[in-house]
Amino acid sequence: MRGMRAAHARLDAYSHHPYPVTRGERPSGFARGVCKYCKGLLTLANLPVLLKEVRRDFGPKRIWLTEYGYQTNPPDRFGVSRSVQAKYVAQAALRAKSARFVDVLIHFVVRDEPQLSGWQSGLFSAAGVVKPSFNSFMLPIVQSARRPAHDDLGPGAPGQGTALVPAAAAGARPLGLDRPPDPD
Repeated sequence: MRGMRAAHARLDAYSHHPYPVTRGERPSGFARGVCKYCKGLLTLANLPVLLKEVRRDFGPKRIWLTEYGYQTNPPDRFGVSRSVQAKYVAQAALRAKSARFVDVLIHFVVRDEPQLSGWQSGLFSAAGVVKPSFNSFMLPIVQSARRPAHDDLGPGAPGQGTALVPAAAAGARPLGLDRPPDPD
C-alpha cells in the first residue's frame, strides 16, 4: 500500500486477500487474545484497520476482498473442523456485507485441491463431497423477518425492519444446487 501511494497509484477499487493468519482467528476477531503473528497484517479479523489504511492511502475507495477461506481438517491437519469452516464462511459474509466500502468477498477455492500440499478451503472435498460450508456460502445472509416493527439492527440502520443473520444460523438451504461442480 505504501509503495502504491508513493508511486501515486490511481485506483478505482482496492483488492486485498484478508486470509486468517492462524486457525484461531475468526472473521470477527481472535479466539484467544491478540494474534502475536498479526501485527502489521491486514486480515478480516481486523477489517476496520484495513478500511482505515485504504482510506488514508487512497481516499474513499471501494474495497474488494478477492480471496478468503479457511482450510479444513480433514484433510489438512492445520485446518479448522468442517462445521467451524461453515460458521466462519457465514460470519465472513455478514462482516463483509456490513462493512462500509466493501463490495466483494470471494471465497477461495470451490473444490479442495487433491494434493495435501495444496489448498483445502473448498466448499467441496477433492472427491466432490459437499462440505457444510457450501450451505453457508450459497445463502450467507437471509432475512429473518419482514415485519416493519421487527428491528434487530437498531433505529435508522439500513434495512430497518429486517434482521440479517448468517444462513447457517437460520437453517437456510440452497435450492437445487446440491451437487459438486463439474471437474472440468
